[in-house]
Amino acid sequence: MARPYCSFHDIQRELPQRTFDSSHDMTPDRVKEFMWEIEAEITQNLREAGYTVPVSVATSTTLNGSVSAVATTAVLDSVTGFSVGDSVRFRTLASTTLLDEFVRIAKIATLTITFEPALTNTYADADAVDLIIPGLMRLRRLNIAGAAGRIEGSTFFGGNPGESEQGNFLLEEYEAGLGAILTRGEYLYDLTFGDEVVEWPQSSGLQGTARAHPPTVTETEEEISAGVEPTVVMSKKL
Repeated sequence: MARPYCSFHDIQRELPQRTFDSSHDMTPDRVKEFMWEIEAEITQNLREAGYTVPVSVATSTTLNGSVSAVATTAVLDSVTGFSVGDSVRFRTLASTTLLDEFVRIAKIATLTITFEPALTNTYADADAVDLIIPGLMRLRRLNIAGAAGRIEGSTFFGGNPGESEQGNFLLEEYEAGLGAILTRGEYLYDLTFGDEVVEWPQSSGLQGTARAHPPTVTETEEEISAGVEPTVVMSKKL
């Protein structure tokens, strides 16, 4: 998707004790370097596992008019494919900023969506709004864990993440997720795999790609982030 799977704001929320600005060693540009570094490693693992890369967004639309910071509503050019409960990404056309934001749709009225939480940034007319399926949410969490873990570790002498309990924990989560990409097909059940789309029936409150079977197992967003997997059989659609 031509940019990291997470946003700069994600890293700020993961490490609220850190300040990222020009007056500190960890500047916004350095944070972005870590985000891109982790994105490249994740994408390489996806490629080795046989997934189609770069990962594309199946459902996307654009803003019909600008939206300001603190807004909780936006008018879209289309709401086809979007449902209440979906997670979406407001994506600036200027990829270098990486100031995208992830929100959850609470209401849809004609072409207007109401979402939470409120936006932090201002977005321009024709900026993108992407549907984020569960597989992409997991890649987002991996990108956050990997980048935040290395950032946290880099603040200690010698850049040793092991000196930071939080950094060490985040990197353990990241390494486990990288391994899951290669060994657990259901981990990213709704991403394109070669010429196939892997479909895994489950419900997370988020809409995935078209499924051949209705959801049979409820999985919370927290379980998705933690990599908890329901005991169901994975199926593939050719």
